[in-house]
Amino acid sequence: MIETAHIHTDLKFIQLSSNFSGDVFNNHLIGISSTEISIDHDVVYYNAMDSKTEFNSMIKFLQKMELVVIYGLSEIMVKIIQLIPSEIKIAWRFFGYELYKLLPAYCYTPLTVEAGYLKTNMKLRNFLKSIKYNPVSILKKLLLKVNKDSDFKKSIKRIDYFICLCKEEYSFLAKNFSYMPRFIEAPVRKAPIHYERIESHKNHDLFGFGKKNDRQKIIVGHSRNAFNNHLDIINVLKRKTVINKYSFEFLFSYGSNGPYAEKVRCEVNNMTNAHLYEDFLSYENFAKFYNDAAAFVMNGHRQMAMGSIFMSLIKGVKIYLNPLNPVIEWLLSENFIINTISDFENDFNCVNFQLSLNDAIHNRNNFIKFQKKYTIHDFQIIMRDRVVNG
Repeated sequence: MIETAHIHTDLKFIQLSSNFSGDVFNNHLIGISSTEISIDHDVVYYNAMDSKTEFNSMIKFLQKMELVVIYGLSEIMVKIIQLIPSEIKIAWRFFGYELYKLLPAYCYTPLTVEAGYLKTNMKLRNFLKSIKYNPVSILKKLLLKVNKDSDFKKSIKRIDYFICLCKEEYSFLAKNFSYMPRFIEAPVRKAPIHYERIESHKNHDLFGFGKKNDRQKIIVGHSRNAFNNHLDIINVLKRKTVINKYSFEFLFSYGSNGPYAEKVRCEVNNMTNAHLYEDFLSYENFAKFYNDAAAFVMNGHRQMAMGSIFMSLIKGVKIYLNPLNPVIEWLLSENFIINTISDFENDFNCVNFQLSLNDAIHNRNNFIKFQKKYTIHDFQIIMRDRVVNG
């Protein structure tokens, strides 16, 4: 078995390590945290961000590994990568923010940029003030920023494998970052809840279709993150005549609470048929949340909210994505029925926010088939061959 360490800074995503479970990898789960969190996994915790002793102890342990898998490329991960011997393979499970944050002109709409202006303006004023009163200090800060950017780029060059969901996203990123590691496709994990195929229209009640009220909930976005570009969707809702029976539910439970989030919060709170959900949902409650949803609207220009997209496919929810999102090409190539943000605007005219029963059954059955197309076993064989044979 291949001795493998999995390093997490966000324990919400610890379940991704299970893609390595089985008889190929001997897995060691590491959580970088000042406190231990009660979860259903055996995790060794290191307070590596606050304690140099614990950081060095973790590095010493990692030097015994054959493979190190990092989940997200945060600042602490960059430091870790620099200290891992070259003979040890490193795989990066890509989350998205790490590289997309370097493409703000692509990812953010003008409304999003404008909403975040206050934060940017405050930073600029503080910057100018520091130059006036302490030019030596600001020079040191600039040099530190240059060094951090250099270390970030070096760490990516040191990484052997880049794990993400689809080749389409990897190709998009490779056009913008010439130093990308080798691509390995991540498997789409099976949901903790088992979902059966729907074999005929007799089972349409699994979707709740055909009832008098139909579905009246439209889910917008998946977090407070500015990558969601919520304000453009809010503008659509302001311009269009919204049928009273529909409610627009904004998932808003995590992400920065800066000026952008405050702007979105203010706008939504001033709408009569919109609500913010600021409490983080367990998987069970997250799944239930989609049971009576007509549509899911995501205006991000980058890969994000894949859990929401997959849940929508399972639950017969109509999906609206921005055509600039690299994963829309992938989903369409896999024969899923996906709509665009322009379709969302047009659907106000005919009040068509729900999939037909045929399309809902198609997406669900296609997703179940899709999960079996490239399995965790397939992924592990590829990873094993890469680690063993280079």
